[in-house]
Amino acid sequence: MQYKYVLQFIRLYNALYLTEDILSFIVKGHLYCEAALGEILRQDFKHPEMVDIDRLGFSTKVNLCTALGIVWLDLRPGLLKLNSLRNKIVHNLEYEIQERDQAELINEIKSSLGKSFGSFLPRGIKFPDGLRRCIILLWIPLQLMREHETQDFIENLIGIMHASSIIAGMNEDQFREQLFKQLKEFYSRA
Repeated sequence: MQYKYVLQFIRLYNALYLTEDILSFIVKGHLYCEAALGEILRQDFKHPEMVDIDRLGFSTKVNLCTALGIVWLDLRPGLLKLNSLRNKIVHNLEYEIQERDQAELINEIKSSLGKSFGSFLPRGIKFPDGLRRCIILLWIPLQLMREHETQDFIENLIGIMHASSIIAGMNEDQFREQLFKQLKEFYSRA
């Protein structure tokens, strides 16, 4: 089970970091979050076949998951902000993502998720790397909730993210190496 998380994280990581095209990695990151939300709903509905979950919109999935208490209410603002950003770029051919968009997503996540997650997004983070980190911060808890992990497991993962605050002085390549190392170490103990 532990390696499944690492493989899924590697896929997301590759989708976010192996492309310079901001549009592509935001849409892919959004899809990863949406897939996790859909799986969470399927697992918690007594008769998931009664609802075509794939036809539900992203915000509807977020609202259902948080209303049912199967996704942290604190994730809702960041997920809805990510959805808003995705909608801006896929429904307006002229829209170009700006540093302002990154700052708004970061502020939304920091204000709703608190210090444990906020330390993962240091002040002055380069554009668009902050967008990449925001997507990771939204996806990892969803992935764990999708697997019905215990609160202790999730709290340990938050501890890893909090420990990542020491990397604020690292460049993005060093940060990615450190994060990947911490996640592999974490999953090997889980």
